[in-house]
Amino acid sequence: MVSVYVPIIMKTHGHKKVSCQQQRALLHMGVKSHYIKVFFEDFWKQIDVWLEQGDQLIIAGDWNNDIRKKKFLENFTKRNLIPAIHHVHGNELPPTYNEGSKPIDEIFVSSTLKINACGYLPHGSSLGDHRPIWVILTEIPF
Repeated sequence: MVSVYVPIIMKTHGHKKVSCQQQRALLHMGVKSHYIKVFFEDFWKQIDVWLEQGDQLIIAGDWNNDIRKKKFLENFTKRNLIPAIHHVHGNELPPTYNEGSKPIDEIFVSSTLKINACGYLPHGSSLGDHRPIWVILTEIPF
């Protein structure tokens, strides 16, 4: 089980913003690449290690991307990771950030897991500013 937060690209700067903290940390380590590029390079490298070891994955996250977009889904699809909520409920998904206009939260699962049910809870059903996401899975027998 992996929990992910992908920071957004900020239009304004401030030393307390997550993106600025991450970029500053990378610069301190001598890494000049953009923090989101570094995030996804490291993320896919670790996902590939787990998949090569035969692990089944459940990856839940605030992706800060429209999770329905083909370009965003490419790397997941290539690794047989299924967007559970999108797969079950289709393209007509609600905004998941309370001030947003599109679904940016999703749970990706290994294709060896059966999605029994999944979805979003309503805004305001938790302390956060996103709809909580959930999935019920079982292993597909071989």
